[in-house]
Amino acid sequence: MRSEVVDATVRVLQNAETSLPEWVMQLIINAAERETKTVARSQLHFMLENVRIAMNEGLPLCQDTGLAIFHVQMAVTSC
Repeated sequence: MRSEVVDATVRVLQNAETSLPEWVMQLIINAAERETKTVARSQLHFMLENVRIAMNEGLPLCQDTGLAIFHVQMAVTSC
């Protein structure tokens, strides 16, 4: 059971570090389409490129991913 919890935790962390929810991606895309300032628009496009690379290469979205803190509750049942 311990290895299943560890494996699930690793999968969740990898997903959180390498992808954004679709609704967040859409907000960035929409902002890039509406942005009129060249520099701001290019930064939004860099963000989207960063996400694409992270997803394709399995790399963190940015260099500063912070520190993950979890509060986990497990119910143990007997078989």
